[in-house]
Amino acid sequence: MTKEQTFADCRGFNLEEGVLSLWVFKKRLAGGYTAKSVDVTEDLIAELKKIISQALQARTEVDDYSLLAQRNEVSCLHVGMDETSFPDLKALLDSPAEEHRIEGERAFKNIAGYVIRVRFGQRVLYCVRQV
Repeated sequence: MTKEQTFADCRGFNLEEGVLSLWVFKKRLAGGYTAKSVDVTEDLIAELKKIISQALQARTEVDDYSLLAQRNEVSCLHVGMDETSFPDLKALLDSPAEEHRIEGERAFKNIAGYVIRVRFGQRVLYCVRQV
């Protein structure tokens, strides 16, 4: 899939009917990640979907990622999943959220980032943010 097709696919994702889950992740010293799901309220789900929708609609162009690439207010950068460590994290995020709930505030200490996962049918949109 080209970067333009990937971009159009993201922009056309059905957020309204998608099932949202929130995950936090940590990097392990031995390599790889750990990930835990976070309980979210309906109000938070609505707000997160609104933020995602606004961010996607604000972007109108996509460029390839490189070490010197810069983005502006209306662009985003594309990198292939096989060029990142995301497949390791994705395997954890695709586990049932109910079986991987975060336990207590202490578990939030030293997180590396969070992922908002939205599933609609067989399609999944992952929104990743480093902390």
